[in-house]
Amino acid sequence: MIPPFDSDGHLPPGLHLSDWIEFHERFCIFTHSDCRLQLCHQIERMIEEARASNIVERLIFGGSFVTSKSEPNDFDCVIVLSPGIDYERLQPFQRWVADTREASRRYRGDVFVARANQETLSIYLDFFARNRDGKQVGLIEVTI
Repeated sequence: MIPPFDSDGHLPPGLHLSDWIEFHERFCIFTHSDCRLQLCHQIERMIEEARASNIVERLIFGGSFVTSKSEPNDFDCVIVLSPGIDYERLQPFQRWVADTREASRRYRGDVFVARANQETLSIYLDFFARNRDGKQVGLIEVTI
């Protein structure tokens, strides 16, 4: 269950688990926010393609999209790949979620890709776990 926002409109610190339905209800259905709905279409597409790829373990969202801000500019996501991925053997559709530049372009968000066992993943999560003022904020892991 996604916890309520704090007085600043952020989630409490920590990694909060959610399925797509709860995520959609909480972050996509905002009164008078076409922006959120447009971004959610891209996120839903990314989740569907991540599932189909069979190489993604987790999707973790941070930034203004997982706050109470009614009109976020984009979404921030870390795609966590299974540890043993051989990039040379990936099918074209798997590259959509395995390449940071391709994923950011395709889904029109700030998308970062890391393997589950890489230090890069910790760096990304530490970065997204703080807002611009350095305050610790929560992240959402959407199950796929």
